[in-house]
Amino acid sequence: MAYVAFDLDATLGFFELTNQLAYLWSPEFVENPEQSALNKPLGLSTKLISKLKRARMIFANSLLRDPELLYIVLRRNLDSIFVPLLNAKKNRKLQSVIIYSNTSVSYSMELAKYLIEHIYNSPNLISLMADHWSPLRSADRPAFVPKNTYVQPNKTITTIKLLFQTATQSQRAPQTNKIIFFDDRDPKHMLQEQEKEGLIYVVPTAYYPSFTEHHARSILFLAFEALHRSGVLSDKEYLDSGFCNRVIPYDYTKKHRIRGFPALYMYVWNQMLKIQTPREAWISDTAALQEKVNTFLQHI
Repeated sequence: MAYVAFDLDATLGFFELTNQLAYLWSPEFVENPEQSALNKPLGLSTKLISKLKRARMIFANSLLRDPELLYIVLRRNLDSIFVPLLNAKKNRKLQSVIIYSNTSVSYSMELAKYLIEHIYNSPNLISLMADHWSPLRSADRPAFVPKNTYVQPNKTITTIKLLFQTATQSQRAPQTNKIIFFDDRDPKHMLQEQEKEGLIYVVPTAYYPSFTEHHARSILFLAFEALHRSGVLSDKEYLDSGFCNRVIPYDYTKKHRIRGFPALYMYVWNQMLKIQTPREAWISDTAALQEKVNTFLQHI
């Protein structure tokens, strides 16, 4: 059986624009250790949590109806990976698909999962997502991190096997030669040491699509529309909550104070404006990805 792990950013898609939307509607993101350090717990009602979830779903569905925006967010050539994987699933050769990312924005993993599963009509295809903060990643972290210092976690065979065991609720870890891992990072993670043990480590071309300010504005408008349609913008609890009244850490030296929804909206827009389109056009690697996935599956 095949075990498949994906990095998120620049591998499954370009999430720098949608990352900013997490400030508007993702309790999980706003309450992560970094974002919550300077703020009180949100303490949201079940009703508001449900409205926020609906807003995120309305936004994702709007992207699915707009291919021009959708493929700014999602990698254009995912068919080269997911079509053979879904064929393997039909033939009962696919055991588990997970996202294993150093992103601190859990919302973007949620968005990627939703979009991919709807495009390929495969609910629950992605069975586990582990971000920077995942408690399952203790083996990836250094024993000591100096105060006010960011240290990116490693990606290790210990953790990737634990993630698959958790996803499949199995007592046995998968064999290394049954795992394929996709990550655009160059140089590779520590996991490359396992290639001699049979791990298939694929480095896709980093996905940085061209986009304009109009595209960014359109994405934010769809988010605003989703907040309105879900009833979030007229919800006093939301407007008085820690979403709209909080301190956002820029980094370890700067802070940005938000007072009210208009200030939050402007903060998100200004952050989106800072994201620059790439200088060079993305080069498709469809044929190479197809070959690597098919070769891997032939040996399962």
